[in-house]
Amino acid sequence: MEKYDYIVVNDKVESAADKIGAIIKVEKERTFFKLTNPTIDDLLNKINNRFLLANVIADRAKAITEGSLPYIEDADVAIP
Repeated sequence: MEKYDYIVVNDKVESAADKIGAIIKVEKERTFFKLTNPTIDDLLNKINNRFLLANVIADRAKAITEGSLPYIEDADVAIP
């Protein structure tokens, strides 16, 4: 038996579209929360300069979006 995270009944198109939009929003937020570990405070303990930290994070994000592989061994490269 297949297991699903969500089920949307398409009996009313507008209602189904709203539900799908809500699901997408929740999944994006879930992904964001996965990305917030380590926390900013943890990172500031290593780089004690918010401006420098912001630049390092921006440079790394750009490298990842351009296809750079993750620095950690067990990362799922299918999910940037």
